[in-house]
Amino acid sequence: MTDADKMEVTGIEVWAHHGVFDHERREGQLFLIDVAWWLDTGPAACTDDLESTIDYGKVTNVVVAATQSNPVDLIETLAERLHQVLFDQFPMDHLQITIHKPQAPIGAAVSDVRLTTSFTREKQQRQVVFSLGSNIEPRLDYLQFAVSGLVSTPGIEQVRVSKVYETQPQSEISQDDFLNAIVVAQSALSAEELLHRALALEALAHRVRLAEHGPRTLDIDLISVGNEQWETPDLILPHPRARNRAFVLVPWIGVDPHAQLGTELAADLAAQVTEQIVMPYHGTLFLP
Repeated sequence: MTDADKMEVTGIEVWAHHGVFDHERREGQLFLIDVAWWLDTGPAACTDDLESTIDYGKVTNVVVAATQSNPVDLIETLAERLHQVLFDQFPMDHLQITIHKPQAPIGAAVSDVRLTTSFTREKQQRQVVFSLGSNIEPRLDYLQFAVSGLVSTPGIEQVRVSKVYETQPQSEISQDDFLNAIVVAQSALSAEELLHRALALEALAHRVRLAEHGPRTLDIDLISVGNEQWETPDLILPHPRARNRAFVLVPWIGVDPHAQLGTELAADLAAQVTEQIVMPYHGTLFLP
């Protein structure tokens, strides 16, 4: 957690009916809740986009709703409920919850009773695949920047990089040829975190989206994350167009001959797109 940034919402006021005594259940009392989580704020800082971070307003609303739901005897039980609902709805890796019960009926004058608990999400490593592309010089340098950025990302490990290929643009817009490569790695990061890291690296490479499928300094597509299937406005996995792109499939099977896109072998898919020209390039990429 020391290598990540920390976001906190403190003093969330909720009137709820938790407690072991009948009058607590009947009359209710004030609870104050602090929530802290650790995350990489780099993507949001680069994109200035709320979708690139965890919305603390939504976190607060979820905490209030979960606290006001079915009463329980113990604040320990309430803390476990909050932990589960927050992990279910937000890509948090580490979470700290403090529940204050300042009006606790304990027969003595106290200013507060509080419980602080910490939780870490259990994660499993799976294979992740990124496709890299650039057709604005210096093309190879932009690809190397992407490789270096992915390798340096905490949580992305065992990185392998393909040979570089030169390919014709798959677009009606007149533009220069692309250099393409594939990065295969192991990661326990969420698909959204991986996507946000790719977008942040594109922004650092001054990627400009003036026209769809137009020239670009750097393009980083998230092709697959294990066997996960996603379909949101921002992310579809496996990548819906990868099966028809030789510049994805050819470099990928060079790194992993047994690679699969969904349930299909990448090699079988590559055999179906032979009309696309994909030529080996003389430059190479290295792992820092």
